[in-house]
Amino acid sequence: MAGDSSHQRILHRERYRQLNGYYRPPTSQGKPPSGSTTGIGEAEVVPTGQLAAVLREWSRRWLLSYPPGGDYMGPLDWLQTETGIPQRTLARISREETTVTKYSLAERLLIAMDKEEMLRDGSILIGPNPYWSLEKYLKYRGGCYDLE
Repeated sequence: MAGDSSHQRILHRERYRQLNGYYRPPTSQGKPPSGSTTGIGEAEVVPTGQLAAVLREWSRRWLLSYPPGGDYMGPLDWLQTETGIPQRTLARISREETTVTKYSLAERLLIAMDKEEMLRDGSILIGPNPYWSLEKYLKYRGGCYDLE
């Protein structure tokens, strides 16, 4: 039963319900949506909605701090330069085109915005990748857990 994909989806759904309702069910096959920035290779993710809210607010403040008509970098241009994250990816996060975002990408983005404490204080929740099986995630965590 532990290897059953429907059982895994139920477990992941429960984990994300615990993350304050930031769960959106995966596609019918349990695979990431096409074009997903999460990939399936990273164990921990953050809800894109929470990260997007921080990014939009930071961008708003950035635009207010520079007078209109000046020759300044835009907020996404600056973040791309600082983090190496492509503007398209930043825009997809801002528009919440994905359900979850890789932890490493979120961390780089928050460090550039000087808001990395949001990962430590729980303002932005960290959870297991819903596209990983329970067994793979537990093996990643390095523990010996009884799955029954």
